[in-house]
Amino acid sequence: MNDRRFSADVRPDSYQPPTSVEELLARYAIGERYFEETDLPDGSNLVGATLAGVNLRRSFMFDADFSGADLHGAIIESCNIKCGRFQNANLEGASLRHCAVESTEWDGANLEGVSFEGCGAYGYTFKEGERP
Repeated sequence: MNDRRFSADVRPDSYQPPTSVEELLARYAIGERYFEETDLPDGSNLVGATLAGVNLRRSFMFDADFSGADLHGAIIESCNIKCGRFQNANLEGASLRHCAVESTEWDGANLEGVSFEGCGAYGYTFKEGERP
C-alpha cells in the first residue's frame, strides 16, 4: 500500500491534525498513523484505545487518559503530556523523548524498551534509561 496517510513518518497530502478523540480514533481505524501536532481537548478519554505505531510527535495532550491503551511502537516525542494517565497501557518500544511528563501516572504500564530521554519534570531532565 503506497497511501501516504498509512505511514507514521510521512506527512499526508492536505494533512490537518484531528480536533477530537473521536476523529483521531476514526482516522486511525481506517489506517492513518500520522497525527503530528494534534491538540487533544483537555481531559480526553482514550482508555483502552488501540493506537499502536501512531505518530503523535509535537502534540499537546493535557490531562489525557491512556489507561489500558495499546501504544506499542508509538512515536510520542516533543509532546506536552502533563497530568497524563498511562496505567496498564502497553508502550513497549515507544519513544517518548523530549516530552513534558509532570504529574503523569505509569503504574502497571509496559515500558519495555521505552525511551524517556530528554523528558522533563519539575526542572529535571531524564537521561537515557531513566523513567518518570
